[in-house]
This record gives sequence, structure tokens and C-alpha cells, in this order.
Amino acid sequence: MITDTFNKVIANLRSQNTGLDFLDSSQVVSLTYANFGRLIIGNIEHFRSLGIGRGEGVIISLKTDVEHIVSFLALIAMGAIPISIKPARINNDSYVKYLGNLCSKFGIHYGYHSLPLPDGILPIAWRSDASSVNSTVIAEVEPQDLAFVQFSSGSTSLPKAIPISHANLMANLSAIIAVDQRDCNSRGFNFLPLSHDMGLVGGLLSNLVYQNSLLLASTSQFLRRTVEILKIASDLHVNIMAIPDFALRYLSTCLATSRSKHLHKDIFSSLHTVYCGAEPIRLKSITSFLEVAVPFGLDPQALFFCYGLAEATLIVTGQRFKSIEESFDISLSGRAIAKLGTPLGGAEVRIDPHNIDSKENIVEGKQIGAVQIRGLSVFKGYWNSTTENDWFDTGDIGFLSDGELRICGRSKDMIIVSGENIFPVDIESCLTEIKELKDSLVMVDEDQLYILAIPYGSANLDTQRILSFVGEHFGILPKAVIQGTSKDILRTTSGKPMRKETLRTLLKH
Repeated sequence: MITDTFNKVIANLRSQNTGLDFLDSSQVVSLTYANFGRLIIGNIEHFRSLGIGRGEGVIISLKTDVEHIVSFLALIAMGAIPISIKPARINNDSYVKYLGNLCSKFGIHYGYHSLPLPDGILPIAWRSDASSVNSTVIAEVEPQDLAFVQFSSGSTSLPKAIPISHANLMANLSAIIAVDQRDCNSRGFNFLPLSHDMGLVGGLLSNLVYQNSLLLASTSQFLRRTVEILKIASDLHVNIMAIPDFALRYLSTCLATSRSKHLHKDIFSSLHTVYCGAEPIRLKSITSFLEVAVPFGLDPQALFFCYGLAEATLIVTGQRFKSIEESFDISLSGRAIAKLGTPLGGAEVRIDPHNIDSKENIVEGKQIGAVQIRGLSVFKGYWNSTTENDWFDTGDIGFLSDGELRICGRSKDMIIVSGENIFPVDIESCLTEIKELKDSLVMVDEDQLYILAIPYGSANLDTQRILSFVGEHFGILPKAVIQGTSKDILRTTSGKPMRKETLRTLLKH
């Protein structure tokens, strides 16, 4: 039975038969939930001895290891506020300045020792030998109390601090568990970064409710040792995981190469739920992945298309994949739009057309508009903000059809041409018709369009052809086509492209 606070979940970590499996070097290191729970309790006592009290904020950038996970959960359990920040993406001095501004803005005095902490912030560290069974040190909290703070992805702006209450968290975990019918016999696998809501809430915390076994690997480990890790996951009979679009594309390439000859033909046969989300779900990604994964035992209906965001804790809508024809819509632009299902866990979704300038943008008789949400999982307002939400405007543009959500793009990326709203993903989808293009990124700056074009290998692209192609199909002429590589695309921790940041970097060179 689902409890009303996550502290009760932590207090119940006593299983001797299941636990966490960490991929360490070439081996799997296991930790039972009973021992995991003792480490959490022991470090509650340790952190209290350092002067951390209830309600105290502590900045921490979560890594996929025992130390950071135990410390994060110990802070929640003692009633402190772990503030899960994004890892450094910029030079160290700038990151230290960012942390300093963050701590000043929110009155934070403590930070985890693995961060490059600014002056005046007290470092804290766990104790690996701190173990206790004294569960009375776990704070009694109310559902409305704050569990932790996470940050938005920052794909179109600076990340924003999002307070997640115990009520928000438990409502969302209940929705996730209802989707995949999880129980203590399930086995999860997560390689997504824990600094992102999909990795933290879906990939880690959801597994603690029923104490089902969980295999954990860092994203870099998974990308470097894909074949080996897939074998390990298969041998452990993993049946629940999340694979965002960037990972689907990577796996498709990996499985299509000679390396796949080392995999047995049923490596995906135990999977019954594969969450697809965190970024736009592309038709090409799904078709390519199914083409190579089904021969390895994947049931296509294991795929679960979903939509979510950090402000809703994680998941908002979703539905099982049925078939390409039944799980994608074709929009007016000819782009295939994934059907993202109906609201889950008591969430509500509505479309506000007033933010859309063109009244001509109608899909299947439905007006495109701003996607707005509310529900038990949705936060009340950004941290330390006096504004509370009734309906939260997600910043996404989409429409509803038969109660199911479709996302067209981000409002800040939208371009209006001859009264028609055009989104970068529309153009990127259309550009897949150019066979020489491996990938592309469409970027907008003050209504000027730029395209980063990534060819296969080192071939030189006909940029004039790309300019003409976009002009012919969309009635807009890009200011420039820049040839580059996949490494030129700056991404958030979840893999979402950071369009404006990428453009600024490219224009500097």
C-alpha cells in the first residue's frame, strides 16, 4: 500500500532479499535494502552532529553511487531539504559563481563536499561506516512538507528551483507504479542522471516503494559499455526501464553494428515497461529502434509513451504503444506527432489557445494552444515564490484529441510564418528526408532561423540544397546552415538539446 509521505518509505527499507545493484568497473556491487536503510539512518545521526537541522537546505549534485544516494535520502528523512542541482556544464569559476548566487538567493549555508563550493558554504560529507537501526531519528513529516528541491531542465531558459512536497512525490510515484504494475518482484534498471527528474523520481525513488531490485549505472558507463551492460540487465531479468529519444537512437545504432553479434537473441524479452519521454518522441527513433530491438525479443507494447516535467514531479500523461499507425498522428506540417496518452494519477490537462497568435492552426479539428496542467503531483509555485499556481503553464504547445495529449513544440521556439506556427521539431523531422543528414538542430534567434547540419562521416554537405529544402517546405529561408558534429549540440542532463546555448556557442566560432 502506498503511504502518504516518503519518510515512511525510507523507514520501511528492511528487505534482506532485494536491493540496489551498482555497476562498478567490471562487476556489480550489491547492497540490500536493509543495509541501505541502516546507512541512511546512520547518516541522519551523522548530519545532525554537523549541525544540520530540520528545514535546512543543502545543495547536492547527485551521482549514481551509494554515497550520494544515501546522503540525499538521509537529508530527506531527517527533515532537511536536499537541493538537487545540475552538474557543472561550464568552466569551474562560472559554476562556483552560479552556486554562490543560488546559495545567496535561497539562504543556503551547506553544500555537499563533492561540489566546488563557494566561500562561506559549509561542506558536508557522509560517513560510510555510519550505520544504525534507530528509525526513531527519521522525522515525522506531513504530506504538505517539502521533500526536496529539483530543477527544471533549462532547455529554453535558466533552470528554475522546483519544490516537491511529500504529497507531490507520493502522488506521482503512485501513478508510475500503477502504469507498470510494480511489486517487490519487479526489477528496474536506470542509467539516466539522478540530477534529472526522470532519473531521480522514475529511475530511483519509484523502486524504493515496494523495495524491488534496481540495477544502477551512470549514463557515461551505459554509453561506453552498452553491450556489456545490456547483457547484465538481461541476466538480472530487468523488466522496467526508461529510454529517452537520444538513447533510443544510440541503441539502434549499437544494435545494428557488429557488436550486437555478442548479444543473445532474447536480451529484451523480460522487459514489460519501457518509458519513452524526457524529450520529443520521434517517429524515426521509434521505427529504427523497433526494427533492431524486436529481433532481440522486445515486445513493442512494452514501450510506454509519456509526457512529464519537473514541475509535475515527473509524469503527467501516458499510454502504451500500439503500432506506428495507432501511436502517431500526422500534423498539418506532415510531421508525425506521438500520442502521449491521457492524464495519470489524477492529473488534469487543458489547452489554452489564447497564447497562440494564429487561429488557423487546427489539427484534427482541435485548436493548438498552451499546455496547462494541475493535480496532486504539480508543484504550487517556484521555490520561495509568493505566486501559487492553479493551472500551471508548461511552456509547451500542443492539443488534445479524444482526451489524449499531443505536443507540437515549445512556445519560446515557435516561429510564425504567414500566420502559421512552425516549430523547430517540424523542420528537423522534415530534414530527415535528406539522406546525407545524420541529424540536425534548428535554432531560433529573434525570428532568424539557423540550422546545425550533421552529416554522416566527414562528408561536405550541400548547404544550399538544405536552404532551398526548408524554404520550399516551410516558406522561410534560414539565415545560415552550419555544418558540424553531434558534439556541437549542447544538451541538458536529460538529453534535451539546448538550442539557444548551442547557437550562441556556434556563432562565437
